[in-house]
Amino acid sequence: MRRRFVSALILTFGLLSACATTVLAPGADKVRMASNPSDVATCKATGNINIPQNAGLNADNIVRNQTVGFGGNTAFVTPGSSIAYLCP
Repeated sequence: MRRRFVSALILTFGLLSACATTVLAPGADKVRMASNPSDVATCKATGNINIPQNAGLNADNIVRNQTVGFGGNTAFVTPGSSIAYLCP
């Protein structure tokens, strides 16, 4: 009986952690998202953004956090890759 309870508890915490939302870093809410190359034509690239395959609904927050981490203020997002930029 105790073993069944522990298994249920582990399963519950596992499911809850899978639904956890990535918290925005300070300033990440101000990151601009761009998908048109002309939007970043006058900007300086600061780093390549890595979005985990299992990011799901957290992808937007992950992109914003990494952009801030690279010292950028704009994220250029495409299906193949994403790049952080510092724009004037």
